[in-house]
Amino acid sequence: GEQLRTWQTRGCGEAAGDHSGATMGLTRTLLALIAAGSASSAAGQALYGKASPITLLDKRGFAAMQTDPERVWVVEFYADWCGHCKQFAPAYEKAAASLAGLVGFAGVNADKSKDVMRDQAVSGYPTIKVYLPGLNTNGKLSKKVLDYDGPRTAKALVDFVSARAPNLVVNLSDEKSLAKYLAEGAAHLADAPAAASEFRAILISAKDETSLLLKSLALRLSGRLAVGEARRAGDDGSTTAIANKFGISTYPSLLLLRADAPDAPPEVYSGEMKYAQLWEFLEAKAGPAPDPPAPASSAKSTGSAAARRSLSGVSTVTDSFLEAEVVTGDGAWVLAFEQGATDGGDDAADAARIPALSKLAGQLRGQANVGLVNASEPAGALLAARFGVTEFPALRVLP
Repeated sequence: GEQLRTWQTRGCGEAAGDHSGATMGLTRTLLALIAAGSASSAAGQALYGKASPITLLDKRGFAAMQTDPERVWVVEFYADWCGHCKQFAPAYEKAAASLAGLVGFAGVNADKSKDVMRDQAVSGYPTIKVYLPGLNTNGKLSKKVLDYDGPRTAKALVDFVSARAPNLVVNLSDEKSLAKYLAEGAAHLADAPAAASEFRAILISAKDETSLLLKSLALRLSGRLAVGEARRAGDDGSTTAIANKFGISTYPSLLLLRADAPDAPPEVYSGEMKYAQLWEFLEAKAGPAPDPPAPASSAKSTGSAAARRSLSGVSTVTDSFLEAEVVTGDGAWVLAFEQGATDGGDDAADAARIPALSKLAGQLRGQANVGLVNASEPAGALLAARFGVTEFPALRVLP
């Protein structure tokens, strides 16, 4: 229990004092927060509060965003005192809410991150930039930056992002293109590595254009699972050969085929056409996630994502896990934010706290789940920024 003495406990954004008692004392405090449903109060005149869909980035969080290979990010550079920023804030939050899960929306406070402002050549507020995933060159990830100068409305911003999001979806028009897709996946597309999976996903759609939903899934699955799309009707209005081949009469329909068995019956997705549910279905059939490039200061990798699933009853929380299990799932969660690897290596987190978290998970069984976020990794740093965590170690209680 003494190992948890250094954790900073902040339930639902509410600061709590240092709990110097044993683990049970911390457990009682956490259970009280969960039962009370503590809510954070508005923090002064901050433009974006705890309940906002906008992820607030400091210098470290911004750097992590720039190395995120799986998502398009929209970033507003703003100041709390700026009248134009205040006017734009509702539209920005509306755009973020409408594209939740598909595109990341962030904010950089000019008064708190002057170095970032200078590096990004920002001189006026609000300034909106769109960061598109770039190439991995010599182990270094980068993003292409687009300036948004359009109307300050949610619709205009959503349309701008949707039109410019990378499209790694393979267009399938006939059986010849289907055969090539089954053999090669998306490898012939620019910036799309060969998929490390024996499966191929195909959406048979009634839409004229590829949706941002499908683009986002294909981008996130790049190198793991190829994603293709076939239209319900051809240019002449006739049903395409691909829709006929699989006897599809309901649109949209998502299919999974084995690349080595093209004539075998496909697996047909039967869930909701929503991001979290689609991601869970496709990710289960995808190949292993590639390890991110090791930071310059790190001499070794912290291991693959597939290997970091659980730790003695404590779930390892990644972005996809957060969306699928924490946000859309039932029950309360205690999220522990730590810096350092959790695999016991030389750069591992304080090993004394891991058993304490496991013990806490056991004591909270049935009342709350316990998750661990490694903020030393880019994805974990973004999650830390999303929950306003700037000092480590720290705890957050959800909802």
